[in-house]
Amino acid sequence: MKRKVVLYAVIVLFYVLLIGSVVFINNPKVFEKKKSNAVTYEDIETGVFTCDVELCSFEKAISATGMVKASGDNDATLSEISVPNRSTITVKIGDEIKKGDVVAGGNGEEVKAQFDGKVIGIYGEENEECLIKAINYSSLCISTQIGLDLIPQITSTERITVGIDGNSYDVFIREIGYTVENNAVEVVLSCPRGSFLGNPVHIDFVTDEIDNCLAIPRVFLYTMGKKHYVYKCSGEQIEKTFVEVGENFKLNDEEFIEIRSGLVQGDTVIGQNEQEYAQRLNRLINNE
Repeated sequence: MKRKVVLYAVIVLFYVLLIGSVVFINNPKVFEKKKSNAVTYEDIETGVFTCDVELCSFEKAISATGMVKASGDNDATLSEISVPNRSTITVKIGDEIKKGDVVAGGNGEEVKAQFDGKVIGIYGEENEECLIKAINYSSLCISTQIGLDLIPQITSTERITVGIDGNSYDVFIREIGYTVENNAVEVVLSCPRGSFLGNPVHIDFVTDEIDNCLAIPRVFLYTMGKKHYVYKCSGEQIEKTFVEVGENFKLNDEEFIEIRSGLVQGDTVIGQNEQEYAQRLNRLINNE
């Protein structure tokens, strides 16, 4: 009798284990739900963040790099201003000068600058014949190479901006050069005041300005094959939502993406800092 009881118990236990394994295979969420009791949302809360879909304005531009160089075939970028005896110099080293500015005077005579530039040296004593040396901005230009296929867009740009030493300037095209290697064309731009020979330059040929488009930071967008989606948050409900995207652009050094459909202004999307999330999750799993 006891043997039959034991045998029945073993059989029952076998079927319990068998049914349990089938449930797990067909519905692994049963296991996930139990594990979620150990790793709660609050534990990983700092790895989750949200943002609201807002209207933005941005520029479409063709970007390039270039360098300040001497214009023409002459490498001389310095000009001299001769000051006669008994003239008082009215500029100092480091001063910016414009064409027509008075740089020295005396005895009813004035010495005027013949170019835009920057004083880099004064040789001789005041009230004696001396020489003022200055960088001549008109002898400088910005050179860059643009692909031959992009030249039509470059010549029809709305605006050209250059960045030099952290400052931004508007410039214009002085000339389109000849084709150089790799099907590229040299484009010569005007040089803003304050430039120096050899300065590296970042150039944006602005081809279009787009106002009031919907956009989100690029980090909130997910990609599956050729489809894009976000996680839209409404109260406590989170919904996977497919979206149509447009241009990539930067605002305050952060990557943004234009949203053409799928979201409206004021929607909230949710994302996570993947690196922080992974680190915190790893610590939780290892009970650190």
